[in-house]
Formats: sequence, C-alpha cells, structure tokens
Amino acid sequence: MRPLLEACEIGKEHNASEMVRKLAPRFSLTQEDLSKRHDKSKSLIFQGRIGWAKVYLQKAGLLESKSRGYFSINDEGVQFLKTHNEVHNESLSSLAKFREWKYPEKESILLNETPRMDLTIVDLENDPQESMEEAYRVIRKELKDKLLSNILEQNPSFFEKLVLDVILSLGYGDSFSSGEILGKSSDGGVDGVIPEF
Repeated sequence: MRPLLEACEIGKEHNASEMVRKLAPRFSLTQEDLSKRHDKSKSLIFQGRIGWAKVYLQKAGLLESKSRGYFSINDEGVQFLKTHNEVHNESLSSLAKFREWKYPEKESILLNETPRMDLTIVDLENDPQESMEEAYRVIRKELKDKLLSNILEQNPSFFEKLVLDVILSLGYGDSFSSGEILGKSSDGGVDGVIPEF
C-alpha cells in the first residue's frame, strides 16, 4: 500500500491502469508477471492488488475520489507517509475510519465496552481474492478429511453401497437404480453388480 501512496502526486488524479504502469518497474515485474491471473476468477493479480490497496487507502481516508475510476492523495495521506515507514492493516488500524470499515464488530464492542466475542485482527499478506481462494482450499480439504473419517467409521455394507452409488453417479448402468449390492458371504469379494445394456 505504501508504494501506491508514494506514487500519487499531490493535486493530481490517477487511475488503476496508470498505477500498474508506474509501479511495475518498482517491483521489477515483467509483462509475463503483469499477465498472471487468479485461478478461479481469472482477474489480473497485480492489477487486483492495486485495486484492493486503493480501496483500503480510501477507506482509511488517505486517498479520495472525486470522479469515478480516479483517485488522489489528500493531506491525511501525505501526513501518514511522513509518520509511517510501513503501510499495512496494522498501521492503518490506528485510523478510526479504517477500523470502522474493516473491523465494525470490534469497534462496536469497544464503544459499548461490553466484550461479547474474541476478535483477532489478522494482517494478511494476500489480497482478499487470494485469501478467499486459500480459504476455499482449506474448506475443501477439511470437508474431504471429514468425509473420509465418516466413511471409515461406517460398517462394510455402507461402504459397498457407497462404492455402487459412486460408480452409478459416474454414468455406468442405465439408471441410478440399476445396480445391485451383493454383500453376501459367498459373493467372491464382489460388492455389487451393474448390468451393461
């Protein structure tokens, strides 16, 4: 966020595309780097980071926007640069506007002086898009682990039915009800049968 603030010229309006061009050399980014996209949304990663930095700085009251798509640094932004070597969630949290926007529940708790829940402020290195994708990966992994754990707790007949259901859901057989679970002691290790038509 600090490089974005520093790149803003006092009294001049800027847009995100201009900031991509101004800041790319500062981070030694190649055209290939600038073309990288998020896996899920396919949005450009670096342009997205600039967009989110702009939103955070605006919410903190350090940037202002007088026309759609354009922004400029204000006096508060200039002063903040002079007094803060680093600009991130933790340093922005010293500003009431930012706290009210980013942590509204924590602000209301502080104002009411009635602790209702334990809220932790996390300074994420990723932009919100990357954080959402990481959260999605974590949730999927936890779900897979939970499903596997639940399956392993079941009896053998449940597992036989599950195997048959999975194979039928993959499109084998003529309908979802066309399979037959054998599950007998003399089935020769065959759990089920799906007729081919």
